[in-house]
Amino acid sequence: VRAAWCCILANPQNLAISDLIKEPRTSPFALALAGASQLMVVPTRKTSIYRRIWCIYEAFLAVKQGKTVFTASAPVSQGVLRSIAVGVVLSITSGAIAHWSVHTIDADSIEDDFNQVLCVVNTSFYFLAFAYLLSIISERLNWFSALVNCVGFAVAMFCACVWVFSFFVFRKHPTWNASHLKTESWFVMSGCYFVANEYDRLRAAGVMRESEALKAGYVGVHGAEASVEADRVRILEEIGHKARSVNRSIN
Repeated sequence: VRAAWCCILANPQNLAISDLIKEPRTSPFALALAGASQLMVVPTRKTSIYRRIWCIYEAFLAVKQGKTVFTASAPVSQGVLRSIAVGVVLSITSGAIAHWSVHTIDADSIEDDFNQVLCVVNTSFYFLAFAYLLSIISERLNWFSALVNCVGFAVAMFCACVWVFSFFVFRKHPTWNASHLKTESWFVMSGCYFVANEYDRLRAAGVMRESEALKAGYVGVHGAEASVEADRVRILEEIGHKARSVNRSIN
């Protein structure tokens, strides 16, 4: 964005600007919007900006003129440190369990040891595949999506660590070859997938909070307020029968 026109800063409400906004369609709000390609809506925390009739009018004009309307959202910060801490704990725990699993296998031969490790990894693979499936169908359930990401990441790290520890134990085994490196890479990429999925979850949660802030206290077009009642009446006249569609768009 090279430049932005902010209605609140450009037209301070404590100044005598009644002559500038006497006619809604020729007001600085409307003229600035006509020359813009996008409209950015910035939510407030305590109440919806759409409780003000002028904000509703800007949104109405933007949609009417085919402008791109998007909602500003804060950077993904809330919950990031918690997710990182959980990821570190899961990585350490998964690594410890993997180390224990590989080094406590007690079979009659190295061949049996190797087969048991493969059995552990193959069993974990089914849990990982199930976590993949759940991550797709649980996108709209924030808490469940977080749980799936934790389980999927833990299983992926467990499998990756099992493969790393197995390399040092079985690298001279005749069946150990380059194909096992591809398997290890797949487990690492699976872990990266669940990390990315967790980032998307945090971002979606932030967007949802902004959306809820836009609707907080909103009572509809006809219930919106204005500093000057005459402005409210003129804007409602211009919106006319489209008030229902405006309400639907905001909600």
